[in-house]
Amino acid sequence: MISVINNKIMFVRLAFPQEKKYSHPYTRTPPLQIGYMISLLKKEYDIRFLDGRVTNYSLKFLLKSTRDFNPSVVVMSFTPEERDSALAYARKIKEFSPYIKIICIGPYASVLPQTLIFQESPIDFVLLGECELDLIDLIKSLDSPERLKRIRSLYFKEKNHAEIALIEDLDSLPMPAHSFFSPRYYFSIYPLPLNLKLKWGYILSSRGCPYQCIFCSPTIRTSYGSKMRFRSPKSVVEEMLYLRSLGINIISFEDDNFTASKQHTLELCREMINKKVNLPWIAHGRITDLSKEIMSVMKKAGCVLLKIGIESGSNRIINILSKTEERINWNKKTCEVFEQGKKINLSLHAMFIIGNPQETEEDLSLTINLIKQIKPESIQIHYFVPYPGSIAFDRYCHNQKFNEALHHYNPVDIINLSQIDTRRLKGTQRHIYRNFYLNPSFLIRHCLKYWRFYLHNPRVAREGIRGLMKL
Repeated sequence: MISVINNKIMFVRLAFPQEKKYSHPYTRTPPLQIGYMISLLKKEYDIRFLDGRVTNYSLKFLLKSTRDFNPSVVVMSFTPEERDSALAYARKIKEFSPYIKIICIGPYASVLPQTLIFQESPIDFVLLGECELDLIDLIKSLDSPERLKRIRSLYFKEKNHAEIALIEDLDSLPMPAHSFFSPRYYFSIYPLPLNLKLKWGYILSSRGCPYQCIFCSPTIRTSYGSKMRFRSPKSVVEEMLYLRSLGINIISFEDDNFTASKQHTLELCREMINKKVNLPWIAHGRITDLSKEIMSVMKKAGCVLLKIGIESGSNRIINILSKTEERINWNKKTCEVFEQGKKINLSLHAMFIIGNPQETEEDLSLTINLIKQIKPESIQIHYFVPYPGSIAFDRYCHNQKFNEALHHYNPVDIINLSQIDTRRLKGTQRHIYRNFYLNPSFLIRHCLKYWRFYLHNPRVAREGIRGLMKL
């Protein structure tokens, strides 16, 4: 072990090569965990951040940037698809600078650290979970193997066990280093009823999710654990006001479930109203958390879009997915929520999953009928993927090696756990999208409502047109 030889730290989020293969539009969201880390370290260290999600760099460019900056530590985050690229990058770093310490963070590293730390691996350390504070301990302990072993979320060759770190007091963290996340590069693809050019800001107001949906995995979440932890409304609103001072004019709350606590949601929205934040925002909501009261207060506080995971129109499939423990008529509740959204002019984006375990053609028909019934502003269709770390992976794939090409937008590589023919299933996403987005009445209604928005935000229009042309 050697100590940090200079005060330079490079953060890298590797590119997502599969995005170029998908016809599906995708949102470009900054890595808030890295933002928190930079904020904690920037007073003592010289920081460089490269984001492959928004910059189309090659391995050659990445290596040149690393060599030129000459950091003591490289911190990497990446998706399952990027594991091989991450290892190749790390090996090349060690060839020209063996003293550089390479640390992996993020959802994939947290779930499968053993695939990154092995005998010949060029990667030195993996930090699991919400490891913002543990990264500081790690960097300051590089010259002390004994101190390293006391970092509970740290996984490395001499310590092949670790715990997922969870931060209890979220207000103890500073704001993420938003200045590293230019609105030029990060944006949402959702059309919104706003007549202005959007400059996006991103906030986490809570971490955790108390529900046990079998498809959910840390690899696709923004936080860890089932225990809900909330920032104070005062802290969140201060961050909103700070972003507004930077020229940000819309906020995306990246919480796994913004509406998980009725009390917190109402208190936060009332703080926004009382402090006159006057910023539109979007968030994830959950059907069983939404009521007339909650939705009305959210709308008054500035909410212009809620993204809702409905998943299926079949109560049988909802039960298989463990989507809710409440004894309710899922479709009836969904219809009530969408009817309320229309009454108060709150846009609702509906997300569904196809290819669910035991799903039949009849179940699929119920989903398609529900889409027609609720008439959402937009829809999103995912394939069921049993990601590592999910209940579904343990239940259906525990004896299999995870295929890193699997992705919930990818119709090519799928694990078909349904009773629907695989060939038919692969074309179902396109079929549902065509019937929804190319419906003449939808196109007319949509264009009349959003044409001003698209004039101000042409890249959202380009993403939508690109997707439609490939349907």
